[in-house]
Amino acid sequence: MRLFSSTVLRLSAPCLLVLCSVLTGCTMQTTAVSNVVPGTAIAGVVHGGQQPIVGANVYLLAVNPTGYGGPGIAPSAANASVSLLKASATGHAADTIGSYVQTNATTGGFSLSGDYNCASGFAQSTGTAVTLTGFEQVYLYILGGQPQSTNSAANMDSGLLVALGPCNAPVQQVTVNEITTVATAYAFAGFASDATHIGSSGNPLALTGLNNAFGNVANLAVVSTGAAAVNTTAITRPTAVVYTIGDILASCVNSASSSTNCFTLFEYTKSSGSVGTIPSDTATAAINLAHNPYPTAAGMTALFGLVPSTGAPFAGASSSQPNDFTLGINILGAGYGQTAASGLAIDGSGNVWAAETNSSTLSEFSPNGTPIAGYTGGGLAAALGVAVDTSGNVWVSSTSNNALAEFSSAGVALSTSTGYTGGGLNYPGGLAFDASGNLWVGNENANHLSKFSGAGVPVSSTGYSGGGQDTPLYVALDESGNVWTGDLGGEAVSELTNAGQPISPSSGYSSTSSLYDPAQVAIDASGNLWTGNGFNNSLAVISPSGAVLSGTGGYTGGGLNSPTALAFDGAGNVWVANRNLYATGVSEFTKSGVAITNASGYTGVQLARPNSIAVDGSGDVWIGSGLYGLAELIGAGSPVVTPLVANLLLPYTSTVNLP
Repeated sequence: MRLFSSTVLRLSAPCLLVLCSVLTGCTMQTTAVSNVVPGTAIAGVVHGGQQPIVGANVYLLAVNPTGYGGPGIAPSAANASVSLLKASATGHAADTIGSYVQTNATTGGFSLSGDYNCASGFAQSTGTAVTLTGFEQVYLYILGGQPQSTNSAANMDSGLLVALGPCNAPVQQVTVNEITTVATAYAFAGFASDATHIGSSGNPLALTGLNNAFGNVANLAVVSTGAAAVNTTAITRPTAVVYTIGDILASCVNSASSSTNCFTLFEYTKSSGSVGTIPSDTATAAINLAHNPYPTAAGMTALFGLVPSTGAPFAGASSSQPNDFTLGINILGAGYGQTAASGLAIDGSGNVWAAETNSSTLSEFSPNGTPIAGYTGGGLAAALGVAVDTSGNVWVSSTSNNALAEFSSAGVALSTSTGYTGGGLNYPGGLAFDASGNLWVGNENANHLSKFSGAGVPVSSTGYSGGGQDTPLYVALDESGNVWTGDLGGEAVSELTNAGQPISPSSGYSSTSSLYDPAQVAIDASGNLWTGNGFNNSLAVISPSGAVLSGTGGYTGGGLNSPTALAFDGAGNVWVANRNLYATGVSEFTKSGVAITNASGYTGVQLARPNSIAVDGSGDVWIGSGLYGLAELIGAGSPVVTPLVANLLLPYTSTVNLP
């Protein structure tokens, strides 16, 4: 497998452990003595819509610590969630999932106290003991039961979820319903195959992504009450769509097994959208919907048709059919601006760093969108591009004074008040680090690239030209360390060696039928370069040798509208920000160039002129919008390893260990 600068798909365990010593933000976890005592008491009530679910099985499961179970990964014993409850304590022998307690025959309530131990669990397939650290993410899975108001048989199509957090410090009081199911399914979607197969490779960076994923549950639901999360002054949340999906799930939960409602739900929430494995319960249906939020036009109509026109269980659902079922948040910045986010980078902790267009501020956000701070100084003026180095320091291109600014992971300016200058900087734009820690910089007002050492010293006083460069604003590095750029003023892309020698011909790798003013570039797992063509709303793909792979006219559809920024997720799918003023969606394509999104793209967040995009270690997709600041699509993609330079540090070859 080849690795690339635009994102990291899969890293081997030894490599990740080495990386943790050189990248900031890694979460190393150790077993504590306190984790061997009986688990914390957990209590709650289970509802289908607004009525108690009685006689349901309540399973306490830990995310598998050694087996990745994300999108496209088949459920198996290797990625099965770990059962924590002991039959000797619950009085119920383990079934194929594990031991369980049952909800009260009147109230739908339940309680767990001393029924589990955070130091060990039980494998689903064999029931054998599994050693745990105590820090694993745990969740409740509620299967079967029936609404308290009916005398019907148990509905085994009914499955509900709620995430509790780390085993040694779980949420202690919950209301489990369709809303908490939606929140848990989407937040954990990057690690879930189905409701009982949620897992991580256990690598330190992967655990960081998993822990950050749990934090996004609160962006969608209040687990203590079972209500959808509401807006704050800093974050706008998808409350109406959460309630809409909740009503869709409730149509099955509050019916009989194999009902028409359940049949319709399962028909359009298969493992690959409209095709694949049919889910066995509503919780898995929610996970599949998170993976495939646009199951086809017919599927959207059929699913929305499950929402009652009157008397819906959850008030506040969408009054009209949404374009898709993505769930996203818009982040205003809470005093740090973000009216126009021009550049994005994600560090090893999952924190998001955003440059503000035409501003002297660099903003930092938590992995769940909470504004942390805005930073100034270091020569920063009219920020554009952002990149994170191997020490966790954040670099920003400063266009109005032709400089680079550097900040520590704590936001302290490390560059001087005038920034790092020279090296041929001329309206510097996109930034990318190579494996040696050197920073490559695109220049919009020059036909050359600049290169700086990790100390901010120009490697060449005049930069590197040739290879057909024409207004090279953005850069990307491949596995060999070669540097690629799109020729914003032409119909070509250019390639240089890491020493700055041209590889592409003097006219670049050109194609008048496929390349139209390419700007931002990204390299996929095979070393191919992808770029957007705003002129004809297409994507072009160029092989490492310069051959056009995307055919005449490029890849089209999927809502492309002046495609600009690109990022790859862990499955190799490419995500595209559409910069047209009237574009309101983000496009997604397979690695083969097939559009996944419809003609509007995904519209789960408010966008206008988005110009930057990135995928994080939880599988969330972040977008910098020209008018509406920062946005996050929760659980929309597959996890990657951040920062991006990580993939160039070691010769990774494993395709076995996933995020």
